Formats: sequence, structure tokens, C-alpha cells
Amino acid sequence: MSAEAYLEERARALLRRLLPTFDAHPISQAIPRTTERSVKVNLPTAVTADYSFVLYFSPEMQISAKLVLADDAVDYPHFWYLPFESAAFRDSVDALEDAFMKLWRLFSRTKPA
Repeated sequence: MSAEAYLEERARALLRRLLPTFDAHPISQAIPRTTERSVKVNLPTAVTADYSFVLYFSPEMQISAKLVLADDAVDYPHFWYLPFESAAFRDSVDALEDAFMKLWRLFSRTKPA
């Protein structure tokens, strides 16, 4: 399955609404020491930001943050993440995706200048 296929229309619509000038291109990459691949979208980072957000769509949905100066070559450059696991939502894909989108919207809000 292509990386683009993991970014479903609801996620694309939310990205367009929250970040209208951002053209999301999912990135597929091998997960070290496994046969799996991850699919992620690196969200745009503000010029003065200390950290940036990454949305993972596979192998599990999660939102993570990493230091802007962190080296991607390091195995675990993320200092925070929140997984969205099916069991936590009573195996309801809709409930899981709703929670993922709700938190994503919350993180995408910006403070007034």
C-alpha cells in the first residue's frame, strides 16, 4: 500500500482546513530492526519553535513531538508521543479516529498574536 493511501480523506480535509497552505505528503520509511514500515506526516514548524509535531498513520496512529534540533538519524529523537491503540477505544475504528482528529485539532490551534 502506498503512503498516500494511509492518509484518508478525512485526515486530508482536516489538514486543508487547519493548515491551508501546507501540502501534506506522507512519508513511508522502514522501521529499524523490523520488517514493518511507518507512514508519517511531518507538520510544518514555526520559525521560532523549539519542537515540531509528527502524525503517524501506520503501524499505529500516534501524535509525537520532537526537538527541532534533534537529529533524525538518532533512533528515538521524539521526547513525547501519544499512541492511539484500538483496544483503548473498544476496537472502534471510528472512535479511535475521532479522538485522533480531536487531539490533532487541539494541537493545531495557534495563540492570538
